[in-house]
Amino acid sequence: MRKMALTVTALLVVTLPVLGSTATAAGAQSIHRVECSDHLRAPWIALYEDVNFGGRCNAYEGTGTIELPSGVANTTSSINVGANGWLLGPSANLRDSWPVQYGTQIADLRTIGWNDHIAAIEIDS
Repeated sequence: MRKMALTVTALLVVTLPVLGSTATAAGAQSIHRVECSDHLRAPWIALYEDVNFGGRCNAYEGTGTIELPSGVANTTSSINVGANGWLLGPSANLRDSWPVQYGTQIADLRTIGWNDHIAAIEIDS
């Protein structure tokens, strides 16, 4: 009688979230630009052209990822955050991202090496 060997190979597939993904759940609010004010609705991120929250301000409300338009991208020197999310640099990979949480205020992005470096933002909640 002849014995046969049986080989079993298992494949494990893991799905991880991708920074910069634009997928949102059904009914979820998408990110959009709004005027800067003291009455932004969470979730939001406000980007300022100058340190100490000065100069031109560009605010974004909602959830999702947005590439910053020309004239805004790579010109941010301070941020005020009313959301959880990510700042994304020009290369948009994990090493070129910075997590932010609700309540984060950074008056001078030079202190973390991100002055004039933000190319996109991702707002989660």
